[in-house]
Amino acid sequence: ITHCLNAKLIQHMCSQEIEGVIAIPIKNYDEIIAVLSLFTRKRTWLTENEWEFCQTICSHLSIQLKNVLLYANLKRELYDKIAAQEDLNTIFNESLDFIVIIDAQGRLKKFNPSFMKKLGYTFHELLHIPILNLLHPEDRCYASYVLNNLSHTDSIRGLYQRFLCKNGDIIFLEVNAQYIIGSS
Repeated sequence: ITHCLNAKLIQHMCSQEIEGVIAIPIKNYDEIIAVLSLFTRKRTWLTENEWEFCQTICSHLSIQLKNVLLYANLKRELYDKIAAQEDLNTIFNESLDFIVIIDAQGRLKKFNPSFMKKLGYTFHELLHIPILNLLHPEDRCYASYVLNNLSHTDSIRGLYQRFLCKNGDIIFLEVNAQYIIGSS
């Protein structure tokens, strides 16, 4: 135990006539997460009441230490999640590819600036236009069929669609779609 104590504490213990040290483990289930060290001026064992008191203290300390460890883990996970989300947002916003998230009703939920810029619509305009209304009228029926069956096929690759720009231009885009389970 003395290798864990600094010289000043050892000197203080000697000046106080410390005769014994009792180390009681503080556990998280079966894992020891800390040790409560008690210094005594007598060389006798603890009485039953003193032992119960020490165990109660250790139990309370265990709960507090578990809470501190849980909080630290949650905080680290939150920071990791925030960093990952920031990375995804950077990829989403800086990508030259057009990235669009639509809901089950075909409404645009999220889209990147490249998509918005290419079609010429503002952010608020795109939020109120169903994805099918952005397609050439001759492509809407097939696109509707494909989107309605996306949950059964999980993904679509290489679907070419004609999109209508705000200025009336028509552009051809290759659509790759992925159904995300559990999302609406």
